[in-house]
Amino acid sequence: MGYWSLGLWMTMSGVLTLSYSAVSKAFPFKGVVSRNYRAVNTVKGVVLAVCSPASAALGIASLLGTPYAGGDAWQTWLPVMAALYASTDLSAMIHNPRAARTTQVHHTLVQLFYLYLEWVGYAPTLAARAIVLYAGVSACEFIVNLRLAARGMLRGPASVWLNRTALWVYIIGTYLNLSGQLWLLCLSMSQSFSVTYLMTLIAMIGVFVDDVALMQYMWQWQPRAQDS
Repeated sequence: MGYWSLGLWMTMSGVLTLSYSAVSKAFPFKGVVSRNYRAVNTVKGVVLAVCSPASAALGIASLLGTPYAGGDAWQTWLPVMAALYASTDLSAMIHNPRAARTTQVHHTLVQLFYLYLEWVGYAPTLAARAIVLYAGVSACEFIVNLRLAARGMLRGPASVWLNRTALWVYIIGTYLNLSGQLWLLCLSMSQSFSVTYLMTLIAMIGVFVDDVALMQYMWQWQPRAQDS
Protein backbone atom coordinates (compact mmCIF):
# COMPACT_ATOMS: atom_id res chain seq x y z
CA MET A 1 0.00 0.00 0.00
CA GLY A 2 1.52 3.31 -1.07
CA TYR A 3 1.18 6.63 0.67
CA TRP A 4 -0.94 8.31 -2.00
CA SER A 5 -3.99 8.31 0.28
CA LEU A 6 -2.03 10.27 2.89
CA GLY A 7 -1.33 12.81 0.18
CA LEU A 8 -5.03 12.90 -0.70
CA TRP A 9 -5.87 13.39 2.99
CA MET A 10 -3.51 16.36 3.35
CA THR A 11 -4.43 17.87 -0.03
CA MET A 12 -8.18 17.66 0.57
CA SER A 13 -7.76 19.09 4.07
CA GLY A 14 -6.18 22.18 2.50
CA VAL A 15 -8.75 22.38 -0.29
CA LEU A 16 -11.67 22.07 2.14
CA THR A 17 -10.18 24.67 4.47
CA LEU A 18 -10.03 27.12 1.56
CA SER A 19 -13.56 26.19 0.51
CA TYR A 20 -14.86 27.02 3.99
CA SER A 21 -13.46 30.52 3.65
CA ALA A 22 -14.99 30.91 0.20
CA VAL A 23 -18.41 29.65 1.30
CA SER A 24 -18.49 31.81 4.44
CA LYS A 25 -17.74 34.90 2.35
CA ALA A 26 -20.06 34.04 -0.53
CA PHE A 27 -23.20 33.81 1.59
CA PRO A 28 -24.39 36.32 4.18
CA PHE A 29 -24.50 33.79 7.00
CA LYS A 30 -26.03 35.38 10.05
CA GLY A 31 -27.76 34.04 13.10
CA VAL A 32 -27.00 32.34 16.38
CA VAL A 33 -23.79 30.65 15.23
CA SER A 34 -20.66 31.84 13.44
CA ARG A 35 -20.02 31.88 9.71
CA ASN A 36 -17.20 29.38 10.21
CA TYR A 37 -19.60 26.92 11.85
CA ARG A 38 -22.11 27.24 9.03
CA ALA A 39 -19.50 26.98 6.28
CA VAL A 40 -17.91 23.87 7.81
CA ASN A 41 -21.23 22.04 8.12
CA THR A 42 -22.43 23.12 4.67
CA VAL A 43 -19.34 21.84 2.88
CA LYS A 44 -19.03 18.74 5.06
CA GLY A 45 -22.68 17.86 4.45
CA VAL A 46 -22.20 18.08 0.68
CA VAL A 47 -18.97 16.05 0.72
CA LEU A 48 -20.52 13.32 2.88
CA ALA A 49 -23.60 13.22 0.64
CA VAL A 50 -21.36 12.52 -2.37
CA CYS A 51 -19.40 9.88 -0.43
CA SER A 52 -22.43 8.21 1.18
CA PRO A 53 -23.17 5.49 -1.45
CA ALA A 54 -19.61 4.14 -1.44
CA SER A 55 -19.33 4.64 2.32
CA ALA A 56 -22.53 2.68 2.92
CA ALA A 57 -21.25 -0.17 0.72
CA LEU A 58 -17.98 -0.26 2.66
CA GLY A 59 -19.88 -0.25 5.95
CA ILE A 60 -21.93 -3.25 4.84
CA ALA A 61 -18.74 -5.00 3.70
CA SER A 62 -17.23 -4.45 7.14
CA LEU A 63 -20.13 -6.39 8.65
CA LEU A 64 -20.06 -9.21 6.09
CA GLY A 65 -16.34 -9.82 6.51
CA THR A 66 -14.24 -11.69 3.97
CA PRO A 67 -14.23 -11.81 1.01
CA TYR A 68 -16.03 -8.44 0.98
CA ALA A 69 -13.94 -6.76 3.65
CA GLY A 70 -10.40 -6.77 2.30
CA GLY A 71 -11.38 -7.57 -1.26
CA ASP A 72 -10.56 -5.60 -4.40
CA ALA A 73 -13.40 -3.10 -3.96
CA TRP A 74 -12.37 -2.59 -0.31
CA GLN A 75 -8.75 -1.90 -1.23
CA THR A 76 -9.76 0.38 -4.10
CA TRP A 77 -12.40 2.54 -2.44
CA LEU A 78 -11.57 2.50 1.26
CA PRO A 79 -8.34 4.56 1.05
CA VAL A 80 -10.18 7.22 -0.96
CA MET A 81 -13.25 7.35 1.28
CA ALA A 82 -11.16 7.26 4.46
CA ALA A 83 -8.97 10.13 3.29
CA LEU A 84 -11.97 12.24 2.28
CA TYR A 85 -13.86 11.52 5.50
CA ALA A 86 -10.87 12.32 7.72
CA SER A 87 -10.05 15.46 5.75
CA THR A 88 -13.48 16.96 6.45
CA ASP A 89 -12.82 16.73 10.19
CA LEU A 90 -9.18 17.82 10.01
CA SER A 91 -10.08 20.90 7.97
CA ALA A 92 -12.94 21.63 10.39
CA MET A 93 -10.46 21.59 13.26
CA ILE A 94 -8.27 24.08 11.38
CA HIS A 95 -11.05 26.41 10.25
CA ASN A 96 -13.29 26.32 13.33
CA PRO A 97 -11.01 25.77 16.37
CA ARG A 98 -13.69 27.06 18.77
CA ALA A 99 -15.96 24.07 18.30
CA ALA A 100 -17.43 22.35 21.34
CA ARG A 101 -15.03 20.21 23.35
CA THR A 102 -16.89 17.01 22.46
CA THR A 103 -16.63 17.91 18.77
CA GLN A 104 -12.90 18.58 19.08
CA VAL A 105 -12.44 15.15 20.67
CA HIS A 106 -14.55 13.62 17.89
CA HIS A 107 -12.46 15.22 15.15
CA THR A 108 -9.18 14.21 16.80
CA LEU A 109 -10.26 10.60 17.18
CA VAL A 110 -11.29 10.44 13.53
CA GLN A 111 -7.72 11.40 12.55
CA LEU A 112 -6.32 8.66 14.79
CA PHE A 113 -8.73 6.12 13.29
CA TYR A 114 -7.67 7.15 9.80
CA LEU A 115 -3.98 6.84 10.64
CA TYR A 116 -4.64 3.39 12.09
CA LEU A 117 -6.21 2.29 8.80
CA GLU A 118 -3.12 3.56 7.01
CA TRP A 119 -0.85 1.80 9.49
CA VAL A 120 -2.46 -1.62 8.91
CA GLY A 121 -2.61 -1.07 5.15
CA TYR A 122 -6.42 -1.19 5.17
CA ALA A 123 -6.37 -4.82 6.26
CA PRO A 124 -9.82 -5.95 7.51
CA THR A 125 -8.86 -6.31 11.17
CA LEU A 126 -11.70 -6.15 13.68
CA ALA A 127 -10.60 -2.66 14.70
CA ALA A 128 -10.53 -1.54 11.06
CA ARG A 129 -13.95 -3.03 10.39
CA ALA A 130 -15.37 -1.24 13.45
CA ILE A 131 -13.95 2.07 12.22
CA VAL A 132 -15.23 1.57 8.67
CA LEU A 133 -18.68 0.65 9.97
CA TYR A 134 -18.90 3.80 12.05
CA ALA A 135 -17.71 6.05 9.21
CA GLY A 136 -19.93 4.31 6.66
CA VAL A 137 -23.08 4.94 8.69
CA SER A 138 -21.96 8.43 9.71
CA ALA A 139 -21.50 9.51 6.09
CA CYS A 140 -25.13 8.58 5.40
CA GLU A 141 -26.19 11.00 8.14
CA PHE A 142 -25.07 14.02 6.08
CA ILE A 143 -28.46 15.69 6.54
CA VAL A 144 -27.44 16.33 10.16
CA ASN A 145 -24.59 18.57 8.97
CA LEU A 146 -26.97 20.41 6.65
CA ARG A 147 -29.35 20.85 9.60
CA LEU A 148 -26.54 22.35 11.69
CA ALA A 149 -25.55 24.62 8.81
CA ALA A 150 -29.12 25.96 8.68
CA ARG A 151 -29.24 26.56 12.45
CA GLY A 152 -31.00 29.83 13.16
CA MET A 153 -31.62 30.58 9.47
CA LEU A 154 -34.79 28.63 8.67
CA ARG A 155 -38.09 29.53 10.26
CA GLY A 156 -41.49 27.90 10.60
CA PRO A 157 -42.50 24.49 9.21
CA ALA A 158 -39.35 24.14 7.08
CA SER A 159 -37.07 24.33 10.12
CA VAL A 160 -39.26 21.92 12.09
CA TRP A 161 -39.29 19.39 9.23
CA LEU A 162 -35.53 19.59 8.69
CA ASN A 163 -34.80 19.17 12.39
CA ARG A 164 -37.20 16.25 12.78
CA THR A 165 -35.86 14.49 9.69
CA ALA A 166 -32.24 14.99 10.72
CA LEU A 167 -32.99 13.82 14.26
CA TRP A 168 -34.62 10.59 13.11
CA VAL A 169 -31.86 9.90 10.61
CA TYR A 170 -29.39 10.39 13.45
CA ILE A 171 -31.32 8.12 15.83
CA ILE A 172 -31.74 5.34 13.25
CA GLY A 173 -28.11 5.65 12.13
CA THR A 174 -26.86 5.44 15.71
CA TYR A 175 -29.04 2.40 16.39
CA LEU A 176 -27.72 0.64 13.28
CA ASN A 177 -24.17 1.58 14.16
CA LEU A 178 -24.41 0.31 17.72
CA SER A 179 -26.10 -2.89 16.55
CA GLY A 180 -23.34 -3.47 14.03
CA GLN A 181 -20.65 -2.76 16.60
CA LEU A 182 -22.28 -5.28 18.93
CA TRP A 183 -22.28 -7.84 16.11
CA LEU A 184 -18.56 -7.30 15.52
CA LEU A 185 -17.93 -7.55 19.26
CA CYS A 186 -19.71 -10.93 19.33
CA LEU A 187 -17.56 -12.07 16.40
CA SER A 188 -14.46 -11.05 18.29
CA MET A 189 -15.28 -13.55 21.02
CA SER A 190 -14.65 -16.41 18.58
CA GLN A 191 -11.55 -14.73 17.16
CA SER A 192 -8.52 -13.08 18.67
CA PHE A 193 -9.69 -10.15 20.81
CA SER A 194 -6.73 -7.80 20.39
CA VAL A 195 -5.69 -4.91 22.60
CA THR A 196 -5.91 -2.66 19.54
CA TYR A 197 -9.56 -3.57 19.03
CA LEU A 198 -10.28 -2.90 22.70
CA MET A 199 -8.59 0.52 22.48
CA THR A 200 -10.61 1.28 19.34
CA LEU A 201 -13.88 0.51 21.12
CA ILE A 202 -12.90 2.69 24.08
CA ALA A 203 -11.90 5.56 21.77
CA MET A 204 -15.15 5.18 19.85
CA ILE A 205 -17.04 6.08 23.01
CA GLY A 206 -15.64 9.60 22.65
CA VAL A 207 -17.11 9.83 19.14
CA PHE A 208 -20.51 8.57 20.26
CA VAL A 209 -20.55 11.11 23.12
CA ASP A 210 -20.48 13.92 20.55
CA ASP A 211 -23.26 12.23 18.58
CA VAL A 212 -25.41 12.01 21.70
CA ALA A 213 -24.75 15.67 22.51
CA LEU A 214 -25.97 16.71 19.05
CA MET A 215 -29.03 14.48 19.26
CA GLN A 216 -29.86 15.96 22.65
CA TYR A 217 -29.67 19.46 21.20
CA MET A 218 -31.99 18.58 18.30
CA TRP A 219 -34.40 16.73 20.60
CA GLN A 220 -34.70 19.71 22.95
CA TRP A 221 -35.02 22.18 20.05
CA GLN A 222 -37.95 20.41 18.36
CA PRO A 223 -40.78 21.20 20.84
CA ARG A 224 -39.59 24.80 21.22
CA ALA A 225 -39.76 25.29 17.44
CA GLN A 226 -43.20 23.71 17.20
CA ASP A 227 -44.55 25.98 19.91
CA SER A 228 -43.10 29.13 18.37
